Amino acid sequence: MLVLHHGSLREVDSGGRYVECTSYAMQALVLAKKLYPKQRTNEIDNSIKKAANFIEDSQYPDGSCTMFALSGLKVTGKKYTNCLAIRKGVGFLLKTQREDGGWGESYLSTPRKVYLPIEGVTPKSGLCG
Repeated sequence: MLVLHHGSLREVDSGGRYVECTSYAMQALVLAKKLYPKQRTNEIDNSIKKAANFIEDSQYPDGSCTMFALSGLKVTGKKYTNCLAIRKGVGFLLKTQREDGGWGESYLSTPRKVYLPIEGVTPKSGLCG
């Protein structure tokens, strides 16, 4: 779910598919549509729709996904009330929040394609402090 694991970037999605790049592209297309509403409207709409489907299909069965995935879906107008992927993502976040209020995951989550909680991180020994 997280992109930063002990100071290095890791692949965060399944099968080499890049959800974070897709999310940024979606956000750029939504902005282009607002700035230039009469330019390539059908192409942009189709691209955004395909990208949203890609992100929804990339979510793991346990509901985990990246923050980029939720951001990408949000810019397309999807909400908690109309998008199963967002509901599953929010449920996953609520379920995996640590007692200290933060979130964390093991570097082994990505290669195993399943969420594994980070061990040994407490509020005083956290990665950022």
